[in-house]
Amino acid sequence: MRIEGLVIQDFRNYAWAAVEFARPVTALVGRNGQGKTNLLEALYVASTLQSFRSARTEDVVRRGAEGFFVRARLGGPAGERTATVQGGAGGLTATLDGRCLRGSGELRSLVPAVVFSPEDLILAGSGSEPRRRYLDRLAALTQRASHADDLRRARRVTEQRNRLLARRATDALEVWDQQLAVTYARIAARRQQAAAAVAARLHDTYARLGGPGVVGCAYRPAFGGEPEPDPGAREEQILKALARRRSQEIRAAMSLVVPQRDEVVLDLDGRPVPQQASRGEARLLALALRGVELELTRGAAGEPPLLLLDDVLSELDGIRVGRVLDFIQGGDQVVLTALETAALGELGAGATVYRVEDGWLGPDVGRPKVDAPRSL
Repeated sequence: MRIEGLVIQDFRNYAWAAVEFARPVTALVGRNGQGKTNLLEALYVASTLQSFRSARTEDVVRRGAEGFFVRARLGGPAGERTATVQGGAGGLTATLDGRCLRGSGELRSLVPAVVFSPEDLILAGSGSEPRRRYLDRLAALTQRASHADDLRRARRVTEQRNRLLARRATDALEVWDQQLAVTYARIAARRQQAAAAVAARLHDTYARLGGPGVVGCAYRPAFGGEPEPDPGAREEQILKALARRRSQEIRAAMSLVVPQRDEVVLDLDGRPVPQQASRGEARLLALALRGVELELTRGAAGEPPLLLLDDVLSELDGIRVGRVLDFIQGGDQVVLTALETAALGELGAGATVYRVEDGWLGPDVGRPKVDAPRSL
């Protein structure tokens, strides 16, 4: 389904706002700090029940207000539906057609969302943690509950092992090693599958965006080598690695063969991306990773995803901007933010452009000509 209309109240710097998404592409233009990203965040909250900028619900509440309200009108072949989300210091409540929701799964399945923000540059950075989270998100597209549960279980086992290692209580490690091997084997299999899916698509997506060179992606588990295809063999791989590195773990007083230490390596022309890519190339690569996520989300969810692009055109030259705009026009539903100076003309008649200024938006500069209704 598509989000066809959005109403928000007391969300970030918006006292009230309403916006229609009548066309496949919607551009929100304006100076920095006016509220463009806040509208993307409200759309993401409406489809996922969480922010892509903060883990704390109260952070999105407008200063001086007690809570926020978001209402999304959804449309599709099956008809029109309405989703509402309210939140504040007490947490979130959500409804779909007036029925209370207990989790985000139903909304995510109706309006799957993929977001690109400037912070996504860390995907092309030197640390693997953002890329591990990226792989885990892709793995969760098809095995949501089991993968998330395994990640939590692995963290708990790691914490217990670390306490034992800190006390040098190595005799008690065996039972935790067995639990770790079983859980880690499942995580590694899903991460390997997700990495293979990314590797099969990443270069073509990057090239479509105008990125130069050959891009690769590889998963390197902390237990070393390629994960065995058989679950039992993978568990044995992990147990052998734990035994091999036992003395190192004891000296370090921490677990070294755990999913939290897996590496996800991106390379450009055979060299690690942080050493090879310019900032513009890193931005394109991060966008390409989101493009792959969009494709995989579309296939897994069976619904056209909502693509949210925050400041995607900055730091790109004219040719690459044109490639990115071509890419955007191929999306199912796209909402993007841009500075006033951005060259959006190539989006053509298939796009709606709103100007955002200090928590207001409309087709013209400044505040809308009509009073904003306060009734929700």
